[in-house]
Amino acid sequence: MSVVGEIYAERRRERAEERRDRWQRADQRRQRRAAALRAGARWLGGHPVELLMSVVVVVPGLLAWTAMAAFGHDLYGPLGLLFPAFSEAASWAFAFAASQARRADPPRPVAALCAGLWVFAGVQAVLNALHGAQISTTAAVVMPIVSVSGVAVHQIHMFSHRSLRTVEQRRADRRRRLADQRTHRMATAAIRQAYGEVYGGGHVELNVASGVVRLRRNRLLPWRHQIDYVGPTASGSLGEQVEQWLSTGTTGESNPAAHPPVEPAGAESIEPAATGESTHPDLGDDQHESSPTPTPIRQPDRRSFDELRAEFWDAIATDAPLDRGRPIEPSSAESIRRGLRCGARPARELRTEWQHHRGNGPAAAAAA
Repeated sequence: MSVVGEIYAERRRERAEERRDRWQRADQRRQRRAAALRAGARWLGGHPVELLMSVVVVVPGLLAWTAMAAFGHDLYGPLGLLFPAFSEAASWAFAFAASQARRADPPRPVAALCAGLWVFAGVQAVLNALHGAQISTTAAVVMPIVSVSGVAVHQIHMFSHRSLRTVEQRRADRRRRLADQRTHRMATAAIRQAYGEVYGGGHVELNVASGVVRLRRNRLLPWRHQIDYVGPTASGSLGEQVEQWLSTGTTGESNPAAHPPVEPAGAESIEPAATGESTHPDLGDDQHESSPTPTPIRQPDRRSFDELRAEFWDAIATDAPLDRGRPIEPSSAESIRRGLRCGARPARELRTEWQHHRGNGPAAAAAA
């Protein structure tokens, strides 16, 4: 074959390859278009509600946008055609931001976004009402309704995707909220009634006595709450019953009054003595005598005041380590109460007696 024939053959092969490449590229484009059409058809077939919602949302938006553009042109001239970018776009920006926040994982708070959405939707409705008032009374009513209907439909559709809770779930959530609220009130009242211990440098550590408490309102300040100690700290039984009740709505007992909580082993009765003496710490006079690890208050025994006085002066004279391994501090009613295991009232009386007869001992107290 001549040189010229080889050149012609090479050109034919090149043109054939170019035609095959064009056909392949055209076939790929046809396949992509067909795949896109099939995907669109599948989406439309599976989302008919979204399609209808899109029409309902877009049409009022276009009507309101063109109306505000005309209103802005009347007010500001040609530059007023940008007026819908404020009146209409502001509410839609908040609407899309709120929908994205709800769909985030985990969902983000949307309260502020919803507030901004409805504020600017109100501004949008007022502006459309003013524009419609220039035309007629009917336009002043119809135009604001049409302007906010798209945003309203969009938000209703977004909220419809939220999973509905069952009656049991709503009741459990309500009980959990009530329990959290009561826990917060009790903790706040306990902190208000706490006594503190001051350390060097001005550092103060609050100490709250442990125990089973009851919440009540302050008589002088009804909006505040106080706590009354009604028993020692149970060994988890009360907390377990509360957790079971919050989760299931029942403690597993048909009659709670017939089955009172069982006190832990070794716990003593905390009912007040026949004399009516209080077993609570004297927090008002002896806050400096608190301990970082307070212990439950034990029941005072039935000793007379003379017997308590004798034990008190004997403990002072011998420096008996009755107050948690330390001698009783006679200037502190709380230390006397802990050391003698007595009520707060006789402890205060013994402290006052010691202050009046300091240094003279039990003989001067007995003489008095």
